[in-house]
Amino acid sequence: MPIDRGAGTATGRLRVLVADDSPVQLLFLEHALRALGHMPITARNGREAVERCITDAPDVVLLDLEMPVLDGIGACREIRAAPLGEQPGIVFVTATADENELAGCLEAGGDSFLSKPVSKGVLGAQLTSFARNRTLGRLVRQQADALMAHQARVDEELRVARSVFDRVMTYSDGALANVRVAQADVSSFAGDLVLSMESPSGVQYLFAGDCTGHGLPAALTAMPAASAFASAVRRGLDAGGILTTMNDRLAQALPDGYFVAAALVGYDPLHQMASIWNGGLPDLYIWRHGHGIVDTVSSMHPPLGALGSAETEFVPIWFRVEPGDRVLVHSDGVSESRSIDGPMFGEAGVRAAIARGDVAPFEAVQEALDALMCSSQDDDITIAELECLPRGTARTAAPATPAVAGRGPDIHRDASGRVLLEIEAAALRSIDPLAMASQLAQALPALADRGGDIQVVLTELIANAVQHGVLGLSSIDKQSPDGFANFYQEVRQRTAALRHGWVRIELAITTRVDHPVLSIRVSDSGEGFAPWEATTDNDQWYSGRGLQLVRELTDTVRVLDDGRTVEATLCLQGACV
Repeated sequence: MPIDRGAGTATGRLRVLVADDSPVQLLFLEHALRALGHMPITARNGREAVERCITDAPDVVLLDLEMPVLDGIGACREIRAAPLGEQPGIVFVTATADENELAGCLEAGGDSFLSKPVSKGVLGAQLTSFARNRTLGRLVRQQADALMAHQARVDEELRVARSVFDRVMTYSDGALANVRVAQADVSSFAGDLVLSMESPSGVQYLFAGDCTGHGLPAALTAMPAASAFASAVRRGLDAGGILTTMNDRLAQALPDGYFVAAALVGYDPLHQMASIWNGGLPDLYIWRHGHGIVDTVSSMHPPLGALGSAETEFVPIWFRVEPGDRVLVHSDGVSESRSIDGPMFGEAGVRAAIARGDVAPFEAVQEALDALMCSSQDDDITIAELECLPRGTARTAAPATPAVAGRGPDIHRDASGRVLLEIEAAALRSIDPLAMASQLAQALPALADRGGDIQVVLTELIANAVQHGVLGLSSIDKQSPDGFANFYQEVRQRTAALRHGWVRIELAITTRVDHPVLSIRVSDSGEGFAPWEATTDNDQWYSGRGLQLVRELTDTVRVLDDGRTVEATLCLQGACV
């Protein structure tokens, strides 16, 4: 049966092993220990003392220096080497005053000395000190064990949280090839968030956020922001809709005092336009090769989640961009970086680094931070850059289109199918027709390798029907970046107030000359447009390019019903006649 020494030690009562070859000394120390309230155990030589330490587990051992079989120093060494659960305190009882002998006792593992003849008072004081130290030692070990158990629980919770966080971030990130990101986190969880995705209409979005705080609280803040961003982009919402969706989700999910300083960059390769909204992040820069910084967008809005959506504005600023232009986003961890004895890098340092037109801003800021040789990092650091590339060059590899059950990915010669979708005014206020049409297109037989072209054609024809047909807006309104911004603000306002009108989308696959052909017909309830409007070709305009692009991507285009219907056909395999 294991001996429990804890209860005795907790009350100050010790198990004391007395090892001495003198019967008189043993008897004296036994009586003295009992009188002091302790429990004596006896041994008559050093060997017996070692054995009793193993079997009786004393708290303290009183060792005579001179004993038969095994002397006190030998017994001390063996006790210290024995596999005991807890080592006892060892006190040498000796009449010697030789310093070398006393030093040898300490070197062998002794803790203290008692001089013969032993004083009962000194013995009591020694044992009281041992009892106090033993109790404190056990308390420290208990607290250490509790801390280790707590740390193990925390480590497991962090492991699970990290796994969930990584899965959410991976699921939300479209990893656009023309977006580059560099991050350095203060802790194991990032407080900065960078996401990039392409919408069904082909607009590429880069979102950067700096969540309140650091570590796990900041990461928990980032998760609803990431899921809301991914959901809004997949639904085909514009920049204002994406930001509103994220703000609503964060305002609902976050506790008081938590928010996300954020910036959203949208790039439309078709129209060569960029939209930028900045709510709480440092300045964003548009950079052009050979010119350096050509535009700057400072924060003009509160962070996401700080206010309700009705209390803030989610209208971005629009810019005309050229192929190769780059938009740089960075967190305040960049500008707040400092060297050992120098000042902070500052926003002036960021501007100076990218002011040249011969080094891309992403590399320029990285090189400047490396040269700064930061002494320490107090905040998460994020640098993100979106490069404005022509349509079709910046897309990620498109996921494989699911094949119809029982078929491979190739188009079959007997492929056919038809989908008809009509959306009336009430539904147009709450349903994105492009996203719905894209989902319906997936129900048709596999569309070979023309999925990207089909998506662009759908986008342009549906946008034309809704914006110019049902809502009655004119492309002439988009003659400048400000006009572009006003145009889409008007789209949002007129859609919210829409009471009459409809859009009809018809997708059909037929076989022509032994080849499958997709027909896309989009009609609307508007007043129509003149056929010449579909051929406008003016590089200085921000409008008129959509239907021109439709002509380039399709085999045939027909404008019917006085401009209220546009029909386009695409051959899905081989050449159509």
